[in-house]
Amino acid sequence: MSFLIIGTGQRVEKLIIPSLIILGKKFYITGRNKKRLEFLLNKFKLKKENIIDFKNLINKKNEIQKIILSVKSQAYCEIYKYLLIIFHSKNIKIYIETPILPSLKNLILFKKSQFKFAAIEDSYHIPILQIINKLDKNNKFISKIIFYQSGYYYHAISKIKKIYKNNFNSANLTKILNAKCSKFNFDNFFVYITNKRNYHDCFTIYEFDNFVIIDNQFNLTNKLPIYNKKKYYIKRVFVKGVINSFNLLDDQNYVIYKHEINVSDIYLNYFNNLDYINQQSLLSIINIFNENEKYELIEHLYDLLSFKILIRIKYFNIFFIKNFFTKIFINI
Repeated sequence: MSFLIIGTGQRVEKLIIPSLIILGKKFYITGRNKKRLEFLLNKFKLKKENIIDFKNLINKKNEIQKIILSVKSQAYCEIYKYLLIIFHSKNIKIYIETPILPSLKNLILFKKSQFKFAAIEDSYHIPILQIINKLDKNNKFISKIIFYQSGYYYHAISKIKKIYKNNFNSANLTKILNAKCSKFNFDNFFVYITNKRNYHDCFTIYEFDNFVIIDNQFNLTNKLPIYNKKKYYIKRVFVKGVINSFNLLDDQNYVIYKHEINVSDIYLNYFNNLDYINQQSLLSIINIFNENEKYELIEHLYDLLSFKILIRIKYFNIFFIKNFFTKIFINI
C-alpha cells in the first residue's frame, strides 16, 4: 500500500514527507512545480521513482491506496474530478488540508462517492489534549478556555470540540476589549480568543470547576489571570532541541502525569529544525496518518461552517447547518 502526495509546498516539506518517512510508509509525490519536486527529491534523498507525473497516475493505480491533498483549496474540485476518473473502481482514502472552503465547488466532495475522506487538522490531535483528558475524563466540568495569542479562530474551535467532546447546538459571539478579543458562548461554555497570534509570547488556560490547567511555557510578557483554585501547569521537555515529553505539573513543580514522545535518534533532524508549534503539528500529523486519530471531513465542514456563521452574524444554531446541507445536496 502506498500514499500519493499531491502538492510540493512548505507543509509537504516540513510535515507531510517527514511524517511518512518516520512511519515507514511508501509514498509518491506529484505536483506542477518541477523545481520543488527536484528540491524535495534531493533534500529527502528520495529515489527518482518517488516522483511521478500527475498525468501518469494511472500507471500507479494499483499501488496507491491513500492520497494526501496539500494544495490550495481552490484546486480541490478539479483534482478530485481527475482522481475519480483514475481511481473510479477503488476504495481510496483521501486526506485533505483544512480549511476546505471558501470555494463552494469543493462541496462536491461530499456527494456520494466510493472514496473516504479525512481532514488534516493539526490542532485536533495535539498530545496536550490527552493530558486534559487524564485530569477530567468526561470533560463535564470544563467551563472556560482562554487562547491568549495562542490560537487561530477556526483551529481553536476544532480543538475546543475535541476537549469538550460535544456537538454545540447553539452559540453566540461577542467582541470585547475594544474588539481585540472574541468571546464565544457555546451553551454556557465560554471561550476567549485574541485576534493577535504570537506563539512565542502566549498562553492558554483551561478552566474547570475545581482546577485550572495553564500552558504558559512560552509566555514572556503577558499577565495571567489570578485563580483561587488548584493550578496545574503544562511543560514540554526538550532533549536535543526536540520535544521528548509533555508533563503536567502541580504548583509545587511535581510531575502529576507524563506523556512521553520518544522520537528515535535517526528522525531527530526532522524535528530539531522546527519550532515547538510545528513540532507539535508534526506529532499530530503522524497520528493522523497512523490512523490513531480521526477527524472526518464532514465534521470539519460542520465546524468550519459553524465558525463562519458565528463570525458573520454573531449567532449560530444547528438549524442553519442542517438547512444548508439540505439545499446544497439537492443542488449538487
